[in-house]
Amino acid sequence: MINDPQLLVQSKLVPAAFLTPQRMEALSDAALSAALAKAKADMKGVMFTARAMLPSDLGETNEIWADQTGGSGNARENSIIAAQAVADDTWVGIYGLIDTSAAQYISYIEWSIGSGVRARWSVFDYWSEDTRIEARTAYALNPIVITKSIAATIVYYIMGAAGTSQSTHIAYLGWVVEKAGTIINPA
Repeated sequence: MINDPQLLVQSKLVPAAFLTPQRMEALSDAALSAALAKAKADMKGVMFTARAMLPSDLGETNEIWADQTGGSGNARENSIIAAQAVADDTWVGIYGLIDTSAAQYISYIEWSIGSGVRARWSVFDYWSEDTRIEARTAYALNPIVITKSIAATIVYYIMGAAGTSQSTHIAYLGWVVEKAGTIINPA
């Protein structure tokens, strides 16, 4: 990949089938390290804990990663996770996804953190007719870090009429770093 600070590169998703287990672990570790580094910068001298991310960490109302596309095809639409801020004393590092949707209803996933677009993940980079979870798991080469009290908006681009009013089931892979001693209420 070209390493030039003048070039803004969209985050690339790589299907798990193209990565070694060591590379997958390194991408997961990079997301955890990025979230922890931001937590340490925000709160010096504090101890932290880390855990796997849950849907509620991004504002889902239940513990099933699911979303519903709207009534307009060929259009951008906010996810139900749109404009959610993570809880205080919480930092999230996202490194990939698992897509168990019945079909390919969207063409990309856009991440806006604060006021700017951080990444656009192409669904074409990982989509497979193979319904096995490992066949539809993909990793981002650059993690997305959401810090405390900064709104995160996830936008889908709906693919034509066939993608309207469909259920997408995309589970995001990530880590949550929390201030140690924080009371966690997963409900």
